[in-house]
Amino acid sequence: MQITVLGKSPSWQDADGACSGYLLQDGERSLLLDCGNGVFAKLRRFYDYVDIDAVLISHLHADHFLDLVPFAYALTYAPRQQPVPVAGWPGTDHPARPRLYAPAGAADLFRLV
Repeated sequence: MQITVLGKSPSWQDADGACSGYLLQDGERSLLLDCGNGVFAKLRRFYDYVDIDAVLISHLHADHFLDLVPFAYALTYAPRQQPVPVAGWPGTDHPARPRLYAPAGAADLFRLV
């Protein structure tokens, strides 16, 4: 298993940094643990975001999930999509999305963001 630290800054990202975000890879599987401010840009340096299998949000502090917004937009307008049917991403009906795992109440909070 390989773990890439994409971000580890506190509630605000450091210059050229990012808040909480970790890319876990094991063979052909990939999981993004948290997606805080600045993480999506860092992810794009190391990995093709359309190949992420799942996103796990540890808790509902903004510095752990705010970059789900640009991530979702990028997946919507990505030049190619995975042909793998996975559970739908909240707020969209597109079948090519990584699974999103988040604490209870996340769907309501994400709709506000």
